[in-house]
Amino acid sequence: MKKKKLGYYCADVNPKKTGSLGIYKATIEILRELEKQNNFEVVIISTKENKKYLKEFKSKKVEIHSRAPYVLKRIFFYPGYTNKIARKEKLDFLLFPKGHMPLTKVKKTEYVSFVHDLIPLYYLKK
Repeated sequence: MKKKKLGYYCADVNPKKTGSLGIYKATIEILRELEKQNNFEVVIISTKENKKYLKEFKSKKVEIHSRAPYVLKRIFFYPGYTNKIARKEKLDFLLFPKGHMPLTKVKKTEYVSFVHDLIPLYYLKK
């Protein structure tokens, strides 16, 4: 059976900047488990700033970069550049641990976005 190729978007998973260690810790644990699986080939998408937090992983790493202001990078440039990586690497899946994804998608790639915190749903009920 052919391995599924999975991209994991870690460009804004940085324990010093995200304000949430929970997302960082969840990402690290998920990547550890994915690397143990024989049916996935993992491509880690990171930045120059956070690649030091991902050194333990043997999976292929692709670094993205932009000179745009931080907010623009996080919302537009990094997720958009991730689509180029999805095409080039022929990814079957692309995982986004913090929820936001590119506005457009690559047709042959399935996109998965995680919801880590259910507190907002609690307040919607009130």
